[in-house]
Amino acid sequence: MSGVRTGRPNGRPRGLTPLTPEQIEQLVGSLTVGAGLALAAKVIGISRSGLRNLMNDNEALRERIDDARAIADDVVEKTLYKLATDGKNPLACLAWLHNRRPLEWRQRREFFDAPGSSEPVQIVFKFPESSQQPQQPQAEVQVQ
Repeated sequence: MSGVRTGRPNGRPRGLTPLTPEQIEQLVGSLTVGAGLALAAKVIGISRSGLRNLMNDNEALRERIDDARAIADDVVEKTLYKLATDGKNPLACLAWLHNRRPLEWRQRREFFDAPGSSEPVQIVFKFPESSQQPQQPQAEVQVQ
């Protein structure tokens, strides 16, 4: 029956079963303590794509999920702040600055030969051939 309209959408029907209140609470609880969407979906017995479909169809559910994930992010942010400000964890300091001031602390930087120069300097790291003794890479500076 090619070309005949049957009144159904093309493709496989989305048999989305609404979540029970208990499933929603389990889902939100899992996300609040830091679980990702895949794990939280598994906890309530659905697939990650099924959870995404439910989120797309239900604005209130999506808001609850976003709020739960924000709570977990806030906990990590507070912990990172404590680690960065005690001065004992330089990686925490860098992580904080990379996220809060990305323009100033991004990984890629342009270096110029002299103040006011428009010629960038290229730094090339040369790693030694594999050998028995681990060695530090050698840096070579080239003006383009």
